[in-house]
Amino acid sequence: MIGEFISIRDNDHEFRQNDKNYNQQGFKVKEIIIGNNVWIGAKVTILGGITIRSNSIIGANTLVDRNIPDNTIAGGVPVKIIKKI
Repeated sequence: MIGEFISIRDNDHEFRQNDKNYNQQGFKVKEIIIGNNVWIGAKVTILGGITIRSNSIIGANTLVDRNIPDNTIAGGVPVKIIKKI
């Protein structure tokens, strides 16, 4: 289940050259993996390179900036493990 207004950010601009505009520097892509039976609450942001394992719940308004293990309830900014289920 996926709530409304979520953001899945699998790419970002490169910022390596100070003499060039950011939109001329390309971008990097990082895979995002979401397991089976995952609930993602409303207004969640998931950053690139993140894996959310199966049977997990992500609370509303969460910034997922680290991997989430199986059978976990997580939430907050930044994300914290709330409970194993």
